Amino acid sequence: MRSGVMALSMALACTASPAMSEEDYPFPQLQIEIYCDALVAKMLDKNEQTAERAKCFMQETLWKARLEPWWPFLDPRVKRMIVKGDLKSPQNQTYHVLVKHTAFAIGNACLMGQMECKPKAQ
Repeated sequence: MRSGVMALSMALACTASPAMSEEDYPFPQLQIEIYCDALVAKMLDKNEQTAERAKCFMQETLWKARLEPWWPFLDPRVKRMIVKGDLKSPQNQTYHVLVKHTAFAIGNACLMGQMECKPKAQ
């Protein structure tokens, strides 16, 4: 499901203007070390733990780079809900949570006619 949601959001070529308002929220700078540390905390082998933590940081950095260009297209109310809601929890300090919210919000805006989106040319 994770890749399907991401593929949906990234396959859309959105032609709407970025959402702007006085109460806009900047792109979240998450504390991914909290998430990655918790992810590997129960591993017994320290070498494996170090390797998996590095993989986690790499994946989170990739998600962040892929998501940041899409953030301006989200409605400020949606941004507020995400930042003040799910991302407040330490276990949600992961860009994977943000991927799901961003993909849903952009896909929904396209389906509701709030953004003009079309399939990516093959």
